[in-house]
Amino acid sequence: MPFIEFQNLWTDDDDAVQLGVRVSNDIQTGSLEFYVYPGALSEFGIKLEEFPKTIDDVIKLEYGSEENYYCDFCLKALVLDGVGHSAFEFCFDNRQEPPSKSSMLFYVICEPEAINEFGRKFGSWAKDMSGKFRYEWKNT
Repeated sequence: MPFIEFQNLWTDDDDAVQLGVRVSNDIQTGSLEFYVYPGALSEFGIKLEEFPKTIDDVIKLEYGSEENYYCDFCLKALVLDGVGHSAFEFCFDNRQEPPSKSSMLFYVICEPEAINEFGRKFGSWAKDMSGKFRYEWKNT
């Protein structure tokens, strides 16, 4: 069953949190640790609750797109076609040298309703980030 899982690992002096994330589409599974500010998590959840507003709607949680960050992480919700089929796109690069190098890009198909529900539950979890957050769904 597809899933997205987050866990708060540590809080920095400037309130940034180190999160562990795991994502699976039943074929591929990827995981990474990255940093983010709690406000970005809440904002991501709120935007997902209203997804999609248009066929071109893309909602993303991103860290490290600039080369000076230690890793690159992006989780996007996007519409795949004109009838509303949707997916999460999971992309990361740990920016390490071989043999520790790891990068991945894959999609997790889901209905917009699953993305909306994920947003509601994720936004609620982001308020205190206690415990592990895991959301899984069945594709119909």
